Amino acid sequence: MKKIKIVVSLFAISFIFSVTGVNAAYHSFIGITIPSMSGTYTSDSVYKNTISNQTVKKNGAKDNLSGDERAIQSRLNGIGASYIDVATSYRTLANNGSLGQIPGDYKIEFKAKKWTASSVTFSGSWILDN
Repeated sequence: MKKIKIVVSLFAISFIFSVTGVNAAYHSFIGITIPSMSGTYTSDSVYKNTISNQTVKKNGAKDNLSGDERAIQSRLNGIGASYIDVATSYRTLANNGSLGQIPGDYKIEFKAKKWTASSVTFSGSWILDN
Protein backbone atom coordinates (compact mmCIF):
# COMPACT_ATOMS: atom_id res chain seq x y z
CA MET A 1 0.00 0.00 0.00
CA LYS A 2 2.88 2.35 0.85
CA LYS A 3 4.43 1.79 -2.60
CA ILE A 4 1.14 2.64 -4.29
CA LYS A 5 0.94 5.94 -2.37
CA ILE A 6 4.50 6.82 -3.43
CA VAL A 7 3.80 6.01 -7.08
CA VAL A 8 0.57 8.03 -7.06
CA SER A 9 2.37 10.96 -5.37
CA LEU A 10 5.17 10.93 -7.96
CA PHE A 11 2.62 10.76 -10.76
CA ALA A 12 0.75 13.75 -9.31
CA ILE A 13 3.94 15.80 -9.00
CA SER A 14 5.03 15.00 -12.57
CA PHE A 15 1.53 15.85 -13.83
CA ILE A 16 1.66 19.25 -12.08
CA PHE A 17 5.07 20.01 -13.62
CA SER A 18 3.86 19.03 -17.09
CA VAL A 19 0.76 21.24 -16.80
CA THR A 20 2.69 24.26 -15.50
CA GLY A 21 5.29 24.01 -18.25
CA VAL A 22 8.49 23.52 -16.25
CA ASN A 23 11.10 22.76 -18.90
CA ALA A 24 14.42 24.43 -18.12
CA ALA A 25 17.25 23.44 -20.45
CA TYR A 26 20.46 23.05 -18.44
CA HIS A 27 23.77 21.89 -19.89
CA SER A 28 26.95 21.07 -18.01
CA PHE A 29 30.38 21.19 -19.54
CA ILE A 30 32.86 19.06 -17.63
CA GLY A 31 36.48 18.97 -18.72
CA ILE A 32 36.02 20.28 -22.25
CA THR A 33 39.17 21.36 -24.06
CA ILE A 34 39.43 24.87 -25.43
CA PRO A 35 42.18 24.88 -28.09
CA SER A 36 45.35 26.94 -27.69
CA MET A 37 46.22 30.13 -29.59
CA SER A 38 42.80 31.82 -29.24
CA GLY A 39 40.93 28.73 -30.45
CA THR A 40 37.25 28.27 -29.64
CA TYR A 41 35.13 25.36 -28.43
CA THR A 42 31.64 25.20 -29.96
CA SER A 43 28.89 23.08 -28.37
CA ASP A 44 26.39 20.95 -30.21
CA SER A 45 23.15 22.62 -31.24
CA VAL A 46 20.49 22.72 -28.50
CA TYR A 47 16.85 23.76 -28.80
CA LYS A 48 15.56 26.58 -26.56
CA ASN A 49 11.85 26.32 -25.62
CA THR A 50 10.84 29.59 -23.97
CA ILE A 51 11.29 33.35 -24.34
CA SER A 52 13.86 34.10 -21.65
CA ASN A 53 17.49 35.07 -21.09
CA GLN A 54 20.27 32.52 -21.37
CA THR A 55 22.95 32.38 -18.67
CA VAL A 56 26.42 30.89 -18.35
CA LYS A 57 28.68 30.09 -15.38
CA LYS A 58 32.30 29.01 -14.96
CA ASN A 59 33.22 26.37 -12.39
CA GLY A 60 36.88 26.27 -13.40
CA ALA A 61 39.31 26.75 -16.28
CA LYS A 62 42.91 25.53 -16.01
CA ASP A 63 45.78 26.08 -18.40
CA ASN A 64 46.94 22.57 -19.41
CA LEU A 65 50.63 23.60 -19.40
CA SER A 66 51.04 25.76 -16.29
CA GLY A 67 47.94 24.70 -14.32
CA ASP A 68 47.02 28.38 -13.80
CA GLU A 69 43.38 29.50 -13.71
CA ARG A 70 42.33 31.20 -16.98
CA ALA A 71 39.69 33.81 -17.75
CA ILE A 72 37.09 32.49 -20.20
CA GLN A 73 34.70 34.27 -22.55
CA SER A 74 31.59 32.96 -24.27
CA ARG A 75 28.99 33.97 -26.83
CA LEU A 76 25.99 32.52 -28.57
CA ASN A 77 27.14 31.13 -31.90
CA GLY A 78 25.71 32.22 -35.20
CA ILE A 79 23.77 35.30 -34.13
CA GLY A 80 26.49 37.94 -34.05
CA ALA A 81 26.71 38.41 -30.30
CA SER A 82 29.93 39.71 -28.82
CA TYR A 83 31.92 37.72 -26.27
CA ILE A 84 31.28 38.22 -22.53
CA ASP A 85 33.45 37.23 -19.59
CA VAL A 86 32.32 34.01 -17.91
CA ALA A 87 32.31 34.41 -14.12
CA THR A 88 31.83 32.04 -11.20
CA SER A 89 28.25 33.33 -10.86
CA TYR A 90 25.64 33.16 -13.62
CA ARG A 91 25.93 35.89 -16.29
CA THR A 92 23.30 36.73 -18.90
CA LEU A 93 24.64 35.88 -22.36
CA ALA A 94 22.61 38.31 -24.44
CA ASN A 95 20.20 40.82 -22.98
CA ASN A 96 19.97 43.51 -25.64
CA GLY A 97 16.52 43.23 -27.17
CA SER A 98 15.47 39.72 -28.15
CA LEU A 99 18.98 38.50 -29.04
CA GLY A 100 19.23 34.97 -27.64
CA GLN A 101 15.82 35.11 -25.96
CA ILE A 102 13.55 33.64 -28.63
CA PRO A 103 12.98 29.87 -29.00
CA GLY A 104 15.18 28.10 -31.52
CA ASP A 105 18.45 26.24 -32.00
CA TYR A 106 21.55 27.64 -30.28
CA LYS A 107 25.20 26.79 -29.85
CA ILE A 108 27.59 28.33 -27.35
CA GLU A 109 31.25 29.17 -27.97
CA PHE A 110 33.96 29.33 -25.31
CA LYS A 111 37.45 30.79 -25.68
CA ALA A 112 40.28 31.89 -23.41
CA LYS A 113 40.17 35.65 -22.82
CA LYS A 114 43.90 35.99 -23.55
CA TRP A 115 46.09 34.10 -26.00
CA THR A 116 47.45 30.87 -24.49
CA ALA A 117 50.29 28.65 -25.66
CA SER A 118 48.47 25.53 -24.50
CA SER A 119 44.89 24.35 -24.40
CA VAL A 120 42.55 25.11 -21.47
CA THR A 121 40.34 22.60 -19.65
CA PHE A 122 36.99 24.22 -18.83
CA SER A 123 34.04 23.22 -16.65
CA GLY A 124 30.84 25.21 -16.35
CA SER A 125 27.14 25.34 -17.11
CA TRP A 126 24.73 26.94 -19.58
CA ILE A 127 21.03 27.53 -18.90
CA LEU A 128 18.92 28.20 -21.98
CA ASP A 129 15.46 28.52 -20.43
CA ASN A 130 15.41 30.51 -17.18
